[in-house]
Amino acid sequence: MLTVQALRAAGKDLTREGVMSAIETKGAKFASAGLVPLGYSATSRIGYNGYWVSQLNAKGEGKPFGGKLVVYTTDSGAGAVTVSTFVRPTMPKNGIPTNS
Repeated sequence: MLTVQALRAAGKDLTREGVMSAIETKGAKFASAGLVPLGYSATSRIGYNGYWVSQLNAKGEGKPFGGKLVVYTTDSGAGAVTVSTFVRPTMPKNGIPTNS
């Protein structure tokens, strides 16, 4: 989904620079399955900047550790780890992005 939204946001005259600029300026608002924002800018290419801790059951399914989903985020390798307050954009129907 990220690729489709980036291509749409870059416009009809596609260039590498245009796609990169679209991700840098609009990527944090792209709808995705991510539970944290996309950490992508002109100076950083870290991707999703957060995590949650799971425990695998006998079937190999990941369940939130402690029974409650808590998502953590940070802004860099040296930044503080905090509980995320990110609200994920609404997922598009049928998984097909319509926004860019």
